[in-house]
Amino acid sequence: MKQIILIILLFLINLSAQYEWSTPVQLSEQGIYPDVLYTNPTVTHDSNGNLHAFWIKSIQIGSNLRWYSQIEYRRSTDDGLTWSGTENLTPDYTTERIYDIQALCDSENNIHLIYNQTVTGSEYSRILHKRFYNNTWQEPVEVYRYYTSVLRTGIDNRNRIYTTWFLGPADTGTAYYSFCDVLTDSVSWRTAEAIDNSESYGVSSQLIFDDENNLYGVGRIYKDDVYPYFFEYNRSLAVWKCEQICDSVALGCALAISDNEELHASISIGSSNSDNTNYMIFKLKNDSLWSNIELINNNTAFSKRFLYLDNDDNLHLIEMYSSYPSKLIYTNSSNSTWNTEILHSDSIYGYEQHNVEYKNGSLYLVFKEIDTTMLHFDTKIFFQSKQIEVGIENNNSDINSFSLYQNYPNPFNNETEISFSLKEASEIELIIYNSKGEQVDSMIKRKMSKGVHSMNYCASKLNSGVYYYQLKVDGISKDTKKMLFLK
Repeated sequence: MKQIILIILLFLINLSAQYEWSTPVQLSEQGIYPDVLYTNPTVTHDSNGNLHAFWIKSIQIGSNLRWYSQIEYRRSTDDGLTWSGTENLTPDYTTERIYDIQALCDSENNIHLIYNQTVTGSEYSRILHKRFYNNTWQEPVEVYRYYTSVLRTGIDNRNRIYTTWFLGPADTGTAYYSFCDVLTDSVSWRTAEAIDNSESYGVSSQLIFDDENNLYGVGRIYKDDVYPYFFEYNRSLAVWKCEQICDSVALGCALAISDNEELHASISIGSSNSDNTNYMIFKLKNDSLWSNIELINNNTAFSKRFLYLDNDDNLHLIEMYSSYPSKLIYTNSSNSTWNTEILHSDSIYGYEQHNVEYKNGSLYLVFKEIDTTMLHFDTKIFFQSKQIEVGIENNNSDINSFSLYQNYPNPFNNETEISFSLKEASEIELIIYNSKGEQVDSMIKRKMSKGVHSMNYCASKLNSGVYYYQLKVDGISKDTKKMLFLK
């Protein structure tokens, strides 16, 4: 009874938390054009609650507008309230430019940077992977020697990093992909392959994964014009499937997947940033047909949109208005209603090159602010966050000692399998809660040996609905996952 009261109190306390966007925090120094430019920020969040922010610092060489680029980094241990000092991760880079950078975190809190770097005397860039492993930033390894544009990355729940990119002219080029297992002493990327040699494809969204580690994305194909496409990589068969989403001239921009395996895609109908309309479209993972398109807003840039689903299946979209100066906007769905909020808009400053991470019920945003007056073009990198949902509190301070996996199947009818792994023998408790935070069942409460454990859960006595299963290790709540029971 005391446990139920405590959970309800935590639930009520979370409800009273602040759900507005936090005050922006400046991360970089001010870049004064044409001497220094700060661009292309990215952010990731580890399971210990630490935030890691990166951006590109480009420095002019002499007075002939030649540049070289370096990667700067800051870390926060208090959810973005305060940050460490700035660290230069690539002080030896003094000749080549960097134009894109992506950050990811694996299950053991190693940080991974995937970025492109120009090659002297070549029209292409190369793709590099630099990781923080065993408490050390390692020397970068080459992913692929040739790259043109649209670098996209993702990491599955078995710690494989995938990356896709585009090589060649927009109307005749080819999309490539590669992946690697990152929890090894030496990283070895698989030989890059074309997604499809027959057409000019490209993945525009970030890469997402289902519970079986199949990969999904949306993007476009060039035929006589640009058409939106859905990309699916079957992990077990190592086969790509590419299918057109609709017949309109459009671009697939962002993608999210729900716990019940419903895919939601943002598509931009129109041929340019200044002439397009933002729509949402969805389908179940195993269906072949997409829904009718649903209007969201107008005149938003189709480049670099970020789309996430929270635990209540509300969609959260962060994008940029294409008007000048550009604006960052946040759009979310609640009770089937779309609400749009302008995050940053100014007659002098433009806001662009944003990156978003969704973790533990919060959105973490980094973006570039640029002074758009003809005399300056000064640049700065900022961070801000927003809590978007409440839930049963997790304590992930010792995440490396265990892993809790998603139940399978999910959704389920009566029975489902729940698995977890332990790196040492521990007192284990596995508890089932309803959506109100009330305990409805206890699966196990005893000491268990190290290793992987799986058990069947029968929910025949429960009503259909959303439930949460929580793993406690040595009496401390460690991780909670969501499951859907359908009678």
